[in-house]
Parts: sequence; C-alpha cells; structure tokens
Amino acid sequence: MIRIKNLSSCLLASFTVTFSSYINVAKASPYVSADFISQSQLNLKPAISYVDLAKVKQISPSNYKYVKSFVAAEFVAEFVQSENRLEKRKFLESEVNVNCNDINSVKILQNRYFKNGKLIKTEKLNKVIRHSEANPLKEANLLVCRLFNPASSQELKSGFYSLGSSSSTRIAIQGNRICYEELGRLARTVASVVRDPRYLSLYKLESVEKKGWSKEPFYLIQLTSNELHYGPLIALGSKQVTSSWENSKEIEQCLNSNQVFWYFQEYLPN
Repeated sequence: MIRIKNLSSCLLASFTVTFSSYINVAKASPYVSADFISQSQLNLKPAISYVDLAKVKQISPSNYKYVKSFVAAEFVAEFVQSENRLEKRKFLESEVNVNCNDINSVKILQNRYFKNGKLIKTEKLNKVIRHSEANPLKEANLLVCRLFNPASSQELKSGFYSLGSSSSTRIAIQGNRICYEELGRLARTVASVVRDPRYLSLYKLESVEKKGWSKEPFYLIQLTSNELHYGPLIALGSKQVTSSWENSKEIEQCLNSNQVFWYFQEYLPN
C-alpha cells in the first residue's frame, strides 16, 4: 500500500539574506551536535560534543570564541533529545578560540568539569591543539565558521548524498529555487528548501512537517563539498556524495513551482 500526501498551497514569501559579521541568535536553538569522540581520545567514555551557538562571540574578523559541551555516548548517533537533558548530562565544557583561516586547530582557553549538572572544577589552559583522528576538532570548528563567518559561509550544493543503503538524499537547484528529495526504505519526501535567516549557511525544509509526522524543523548544512549535514540541530546526521539517480516527477514539480512544495509518499506493509 502507498500513502501519498501533496501540499503546495502556501505562497513562497520573498526571501533576502544579508551577509554580515553579526548574526542575531536571540531566538536560535542554542546547541548543535558536532564531533564524536571515541574512548581512546578522551581517555573516558565515548562522547559527542555540542556547540553552544548562543555563546559564540566574534573576537576579530576571522577569530571566534565558543563553548562546546561533551556528553557521554555509546555510539556515534546517540544524541541527547533536549537542551535540558544536555545540561544535566554534560561532564565537560570547553571554552575555545578558533581562527576560521585554520579550522584544523583550536586554542582551549579553559575546561569546566561537571557532575550531575553541577560545576566541580575549572581548569585554565590556553593550550593549542591540532585536529586528528585521535582528537577530532574539525566539525565543531566548521560549524562555527560556516554559521558565523561571512568569508567561510557555504551555500548548498546540488548533488546526491547517501548514508549507506538506508537513505539517500538529493539537493536540486534551479536558479534561486532549491528542492530536497529523500529516498528511504519506508518513505519518500520531496520539499522546497529556504535559507534560515538566523545564521549563514543554514537551510531548512520550507514545510513545517518533516516527513508527514513531525513538526520539528529539519535543517540542512553543507559543511564540506562532499558532505551534507541534516536534521534537528541538536542531532545532526551526515551523508556523503554518492551516485545519481533519475529525476522524479515530483522534484521537477518542486523546481518549477514558486510555492511551498510538499510531497510525502509512505510505503506501508500489505
């Protein structure tokens, strides 16, 4: 059985983004998921780092101070589901400085250690460390620079991306029109995409519905030319460039429309 929904009734509002050195984050979701750190790298339990977007501060045209929190995780996609849970579960908070001209290094200004949500120790460091497989820094640095630094901003790139064999995504661009298509094992989604004005390089599906059941905003960020990050900010996944597939009727309809476009096709067991 196939269930089909089609929504294209709301006019697309005119949309202008001004790139500036100041980004208003007053109404932003504070945390965005970043690097996964294995047990050997922290000499502790595996963890996921989260960048606090509300605390990003520009120091100079290319330098930014930011705070990232570390939460224990047994596997790469074990994200916390809310900011309150993150605050309670974080065991380390690092205040760091990044130069967007060198995203492979970071200066740790100080570390703050937590237990059961309470601060137990502060350690001043002023120590520069480099990105490596044993010490991943790049994703957090890239997120800060892509979202806040005009010289590092990155537009979405048209192409095909996949996460193994479970899910594939297409970004299609025609002029100023951007459309998203996701092919999964149980459903297919096609939707129009717009910029999110709160940050540079941040896009989202235009419909408030993500896949026919969730009203959680669904974001898209092009961190590198061959990697697309997607999903709620606090639980971003990533997909790599993959081989192309044939155009669908719905993606063509989306590209040729000037309205909010939404198409959802769910495959249900017989």
